[in-house]
This record gives sequence, C-alpha cells and structure tokens, in this order.
Amino acid sequence: MKVKLTRPAIRDLAEIGRYARQTWGDTQARRYRAALAMRLRWLAGNKALWHQRPELADGVYTYSEQSHVSVFWEYAGGIEILRVLHARMDVKQRLGPPDPST
Repeated sequence: MKVKLTRPAIRDLAEIGRYARQTWGDTQARRYRAALAMRLRWLAGNKALWHQRPELADGVYTYSEQSHVSVFWEYAGGIEILRVLHARMDVKQRLGPPDPST
C-alpha cells in the first residue's frame, strides 16, 4: 500500500525533525525521522492495528507509537496521513475541518 502525506502532515514531520535536531542532534534526528517514515509505510499494510476515530470524522483512523499519533484515512491505493501529532496534543482540535486542497 502507498502512503501519501497532506501538507499539514509534511509540516508536522518537519517540526518533529527540527525539535529532534535541536534536542538530540543531527544524527538522532535523522534516525527518528527515518523510523517515523518506516512506521508509516508499515502501518499502511497492517490494518488490524488501525483505530477508528468516528468522533474526528468519518473514515479517520489513528495509530499511536512512542510520543506521536498518526492520523490518517484509507484511499483506494493506500493511506493518506492527515497529521502526525505529539501524544499530548488535542487531536480533534489540531485536525480541524477537512481541507480539500491538501
């Protein structure tokens, strides 16, 4: 299955990278970003681990691992990542209404 990223998800990943680089240095930041990317590809093929979140929107799922929550939905060829948020963030507030331009 394919993994697509929305613009907000790309911004989330960039911010995660900046924070990791400032906190742990370049090498650890690259490792963490690579691990996140691998996790998203793995998640696309493991539907049994997806958690339906109808309170967020129809067809929206989440998956939590370590400090982050991936918010996504399924499309014909894979999953589209809507956001990658820190576990302490309010997912519903950060997700907001769907943006058809993403």
